[in-house]
Formats: sequence, structure tokens, C-alpha cells
Amino acid sequence: SERYSPVDQSRLLPLEDIKIKLGHHNRSIDVLNLDCEGCEWGVIHQLACKGSETHMIKQIITEFHFQKNLGMHNEKHVMIAAEAVSCLEKNRWAMTSIESAGASFSDSSYLKGVSSVVYSKSFLLLASLRRIPEHEKLPYELIEDEANAARNEELKMFDYARKYGMDRTRWPNDFAQLNQKRKDAVSNRRRVVKSRKHFDDNKYVEEKHT
Repeated sequence: SERYSPVDQSRLLPLEDIKIKLGHHNRSIDVLNLDCEGCEWGVIHQLACKGSETHMIKQIITEFHFQKNLGMHNEKHVMIAAEAVSCLEKNRWAMTSIESAGASFSDSSYLKGVSSVVYSKSFLLLASLRRIPEHEKLPYELIEDEANAARNEELKMFDYARKYGMDRTRWPNDFAQLNQKRKDAVSNRRRVVKSRKHFDDNKYVEEKHT
């Protein structure tokens, strides 16, 4: 569009070169904010897939674009984006917040297949990401815990309803334990999700887009 156009990636510098220019060599980055109108996929691919220093970054805030003229020019760029996501997952990076927004209608042109994963004709995704330590569970593991607890409770509920009727006061005590286990799994996931928005020493809260 006349208002926005993708950044020329040939003019980009590696993160390490930028840090040196700014006098930040060997310093960790609390927040890396990527707002570069489509170059985010290439930057994240470089950081996550090419052995760059993502271990020196605590959080990434970015806009994810999916339009032809904002990063998804051809099938090659789609594959770069897909590989970037895969590398993030392998390195235990996960989204700590996510919300959708809108791009200009004049930018609403997509490659075949890409349009099937967006929610609107001018889809734009705002997200923050952080690396999850080895001793913590990844988001999908928290969801699996919650799902397993709910499934076990429901199966037991069907079994006891068949054996003892619908009066739960007649059911064995272990059903109450399963019920509490499900509630604990839900509470734990919510607690962890909330805590990951306040993770650094300065209690930084990721940028709130409105």
C-alpha cells in the first residue's frame, strides 16, 4: 500500500551487529520489539534457526503479518515463516499473550493457502513471546494436564452415575478427589499464564495494544 511497505531485508543488520553499534555487546535484552512491517519472519528465523543469541533475549514483542506485500511474498517466504515457528518451538519459546488486530484493506492480498489460516481480510496478529525454562511446563503441556484431568473426572462421573444413580452423595469419595484435581489443573494453568506476563526483575508487563 502507499502507507506501508515491507522493509528491504538486504538493509537489515544481524542483532549482534546492532548491539555492538549501540554499545550493548554481551548484554541481555529484556524486551526485543519487532515492528518492521513484514520482516519479522526473517528476523525470527535468523534468531531462532541460525544459532543466534536468543538466549540473551528475555521477551519478544512482535506483529505477525501474513499479507503478500508484508512478508509473505511467495512460497519461499511462507516456508521461512513455518521454519521460524518450528525453531521457536524447539527452543522452548512460547506465546505469553496474543491478540488480533487489523491491517489496511489495501494490504489484504494473500498467497493461496495463507488466507485459510487468517480470521479476516486484513488480519494482523500482535503477540509477545518468551523462552520457557526446562523446569517449567510448556503451554500445550498445561493444556494437556487440564484436559486429562477433565477427561478422567467425566469418565468416572459416567461410571458412577451408571452404578449408583445421579445422587452424588452416594458416590465414592474418589470422585471428589478427581473433581478437585481438575480444578487444580485449571487454576495452575491460569496462574502460570498470568505469571509469565511478569517475569523479569523489573516486573515488566508486555506492551498492551489497544
